[in-house]
Amino acid sequence: MSRQQIQQIINGLFILMIGLGMTGCIEEITFDTERSAGQLVVDGGITDQPGPHKLQLSLTSGNNTMREPVRGASVVITDGDGNTEDYIELEDGTYLLMGETVQGERGQSYSVEISLPDGKQYRSVPETIPLAVAKDSSYFELGTVDERQSTGRIVERDAVMIYADTELPDQAEPVYLKWEVESMYGFRETERNNPFNPTQTCNLSQPVEPQKITLFASPDSDTKTIEKNLLGIKEYVSHEFYRPHHFSVIVSSITESRYEYWNQVDEIVNSTGTIFDVPPAVVKGNVFNVDDENEQVFGYFETAVVDTSRFHVLRSDFPFFIPNPCGLNSLYTHDACDRCSELEE
Repeated sequence: MSRQQIQQIINGLFILMIGLGMTGCIEEITFDTERSAGQLVVDGGITDQPGPHKLQLSLTSGNNTMREPVRGASVVITDGDGNTEDYIELEDGTYLLMGETVQGERGQSYSVEISLPDGKQYRSVPETIPLAVAKDSSYFELGTVDERQSTGRIVERDAVMIYADTELPDQAEPVYLKWEVESMYGFRETERNNPFNPTQTCNLSQPVEPQKITLFASPDSDTKTIEKNLLGIKEYVSHEFYRPHHFSVIVSSITESRYEYWNQVDEIVNSTGTIFDVPPAVVKGNVFNVDDENEQVFGYFETAVVDTSRFHVLRSDFPFFIPNPCGLNSLYTHDACDRCSELEE
């Protein structure tokens, strides 16, 4: 099999992961780069799911929220039994672990070694995939959110409120959880009978409230369930709900150190306003420079047990009429009805 064919297979798997609700989702944090240009950022990890598992490498730059992808790096994962596997580089600093030799197993430890093109060597502190797994039952309710206009006026907007009831594992050890919510919907262009420009349907996926950090640490072994946990709010946008809108609620059982990492990030977000305001010297991850332990490295290589629950919202669930955004007889059509890929740009 040629390298091009392998790349096509990998890309296909990656697209499939996005469509189904990625189980190793990446939480991108943008750092105050005026004080930290050129420093490594590591986002990703390994779970007990089959994979592939994604790792994103980038360097902070001097453009605030912009980061430069790291290309040409060598990334190797090692498990607690000494098995190793190389990551395969895609593009834009994305590396995939296919799981041909190293798979995610509960109770097993993992670390990565990263070699940059400039010769710098990095390593993560070994982390163990937890044994515990939490189970979600996710659902939605229709509600409203208040939106402040530029004039100062408050306007109510229809919204989908995303909840989960969570069953905690029956064990004496503390449990640490983190939730993420992904959504996906289809958008179909205006019907046309043109073999040179056929009608397309775009499937668009996106995180719900990516700046929201929802965590839980069990206070004692008597806590068995978490009820009606509000995990996200998706504001109603007509063209997103004409066709079925699918939601994936991902609960990760994480290590205590990973929980503490995100808890610190959450505290900073609450004090500064957004996840993009995280100062560079505050939150320390688990990756370090092998030759210079004083170098600040951002991000975290995580291990987790993952459970995903799903539900969908239909236009018939809303108490009002939702028109086809690209209907032939519509008075107003969406700008993307001629080229739905515009919604991805």
